Amino acid sequence: MAAQNQIPNNIDLFDAYFRKADLDGNGKINGTKAIAFSQGSNLPKHI
Repeated sequence: MAAQNQIPNNIDLFDAYFRKADLDGNGKINGTKAIAFSQGSNLPKHI
């Protein structure tokens, strides 16, 4: 039952990430947007 409680939290989290990556708000993320979003994560390039 604990896993069911985590599903909405994960959906909210991923929705927030998607909205942040969808720079022009068109509901789509292309390669350019994905690169910009990834570069903002401060992760090393090889990751």
